[in-house]
Amino acid sequence: MSPAETKQSPRARLLDFLKSAWKSQRNNAYKKVVRGVVNWATFPFEKFDRAVSIHVDRSNFMEVDCGQNRATISFEIMGKVPKMDEDGNIDDGLLDEFYADAKRVVELSQLEGNSSGDPLVLNVQRAKNIALEVRDADLGVQGLVCSVVYEY
Repeated sequence: MSPAETKQSPRARLLDFLKSAWKSQRNNAYKKVVRGVVNWATFPFEKFDRAVSIHVDRSNFMEVDCGQNRATISFEIMGKVPKMDEDGNIDDGLLDEFYADAKRVVELSQLEGNSSGDPLVLNVQRAKNIALEVRDADLGVQGLVCSVVYEY
């Protein structure tokens, strides 16, 4: 392990990777990727049209350095609602992109390893993953909240 890897817990390494992976999606379209709470009601979507907030919903209280840790990690993926067409319809393309990007980030995390060749993620419990579309017409935002169970 490199010195940087030995200073971080396995959970911190996973979260750092997830932040980097989100930032790299769609040629860096996600300019704002944070860990923690975002007030989407006051978020500056005119400056950042796509953003991701990463949360650890549940994890091992006492992580182990070797062996298996588990965490349920959620991604709040939000963006401005596209403009309506002349018939009052809104294109679902942005939500489709959010689904594809979330799937890609999870897949990338399963491929990532550390400097010793050990995998960053041992398993993703696919049967326990969920996604929920969210919208607020008053705020003009829509998004996707995904919950992923990682074993690392």
